[in-house]
Amino acid sequence: MSDGNSDQGATESVFAPSGTPVAYAEFVSNLAYSREVVKYYFVRNDPAINAVGPAQPNVVAQVVMSTPGFLATAAFFSRMVSQMVREGVVTQEQVDFWRQSDEGREDEADA
Repeated sequence: MSDGNSDQGATESVFAPSGTPVAYAEFVSNLAYSREVVKYYFVRNDPAINAVGPAQPNVVAQVVMSTPGFLATAAFFSRMVSQMVREGVVTQEQVDFWRQSDEGREDEADA
């Protein structure tokens, strides 16, 4: 009888535990950092419950990470964006658009 592992080293699928919190976000609104910790907020645009007026940005979660953990995450995201381009999930033009859109924000941070 098989335990789910083959001789080639394949394993069964592993999933996050049931009940793991899910935070749907459309963007990160800001980031605060020090040598030890990085904090940022996940934000999404939510419509008014009564459907009157425009959607409003709402914070859905605060993320607090060690600075080394944040750097590792940034490197992981960069690698995954490259993979998404290679696989055709997104285009390089889309990536370039968002990078260029964000470049002007560096000047705002210096002001």
